[in-house]
Amino acid sequence: MQSIDKVKKRDGSLVPFDIEKIENAVWKSMKASKTGSKDDAKKVAKEVKGQLRHFKREMRSFIPDVEGIQDTVERTLIYERFGEAAKA
Repeated sequence: MQSIDKVKKRDGSLVPFDIEKIENAVWKSMKASKTGSKDDAKKVAKEVKGQLRHFKREMRSFIPDVEGIQDTVERTLIYERFGEAAKA
């Protein structure tokens, strides 16, 4: 199974992938919109990681960038019925 090891930042630098950063950002959005729970944030973060891994399987050289991760988080939040959190 392909893993996501690196993320490309806006400045082009590569940093280690950290699912906790995604989880924390999702949780902040949920708190701001008064929707969801910490467990929901973990679930969304795991789903986002799964989608990124799918892209990696399809294209071995795939390295997600911050904007792409944000887009994937927003789509996942909407899919999971946390549209208000996606706006936040």
